[in-house]
Amino acid sequence: MTDLRDKIAEIIHAGTKQALSDYDVADDVIRNDPEIAEADGATADAIIAALPGMVAPLVWDEWDGGLTSSCTPWGKYILGQDLCLSIPGNGSLRRYETEFAAKAAAQAHHAAAVVGAFTGSTT
Repeated sequence: MTDLRDKIAEIIHAGTKQALSDYDVADDVIRNDPEIAEADGATADAIIAALPGMVAPLVWDEWDGGLTSSCTPWGKYILGQDLCLSIPGNGSLRRYETEFAAKAAAQAHHAAAVVGAFTGSTT
């Protein structure tokens, strides 16, 4: 995730630099001020932390055996009538106590996979 964080912080820092240059703050002050770098990094961290919540929710359709999600780049999530959830890609199968819990687990996996495409992490 460091590469993504560094890139976002770099973009934010460029905006900070532009904004402060309007107030005649010297470039070397902006470049070397640890508080500015820390604030830009904190903003980058906040953006990355918000990414999972920005992933569109899975859409579920009924079928004879239960529910299935709309297709994702890695396949469909399948929730059987017995509340067993099949995760695409790794073939794992897990039973949940409620439909809500199974759908929440599928959404969490889906969001982690989408964000992982940017951060390099795997689910």
